[in-house]
Amino acid sequence: EVADLLVSNPDHPAVRYMVYERGYTPEMLRYWGVGYCSSAALRYQTAQNRIIFPIWFNQKYVGWQGRYAGELNDWRSVVKYYTMPGLKKQRIFYNFDNAVQTQCAVIVEGFTDVHNVGVSGMATMGASLSQMQCQLLAMHFSGKPIILLYDPEAEVETANAMAKLMRSCVNSPVIDVRLPPGTDPGSLTHEAIWSQIIQQASNRGVQVSQCALF
Repeated sequence: EVADLLVSNPDHPAVRYMVYERGYTPEMLRYWGVGYCSSAALRYQTAQNRIIFPIWFNQKYVGWQGRYAGELNDWRSVVKYYTMPGLKKQRIFYNFDNAVQTQCAVIVEGFTDVHNVGVSGMATMGASLSQMQCQLLAMHFSGKPIILLYDPEAEVETANAMAKLMRSCVNSPVIDVRLPPGTDPGSLTHEAIWSQIIQQASNRGVQVSQCALF
């Protein structure tokens, strides 16, 4: 786990990225089960030397996604995210099991977005919301607020997702929360994200409360 690397190798690229750049604490890393792949089977060779986010759904371990350990100015030569081959992302949400027990759903794009939102966050693992994911929301979050919190620049994807949510989740208030330009859920603090959610939801007559970070 990355939390263990923090003790054994504090200068490791995964530690530098997750702890020093993204601000994760050892407790957060352990709660979310963040790992690191130092050696991979030939089939999953692209996962080697990547930060690994495990994915559980309906109390079952269903797969993982790996992220390059760091930031680059030009991603054309490097795969930023590598999802386990065969994982059907459109049928699940990351962090569904935790979020379904809370008072609202906050739909975001990626793993670190969820970690900053807290236990109500769920990731579509990309800026695309499938019909099956909408059905999951309609079934398990009926009557609860559903917050869409995609990155500000994902305007087309946000519009498409909102149209699907409005058609499918007729028993829930659906709110598109817009963050300030140049930010995203992965770059803001838990408190800053929820300040935006609470204020924008209140402006539309919907009351939500800040969830726990983890």
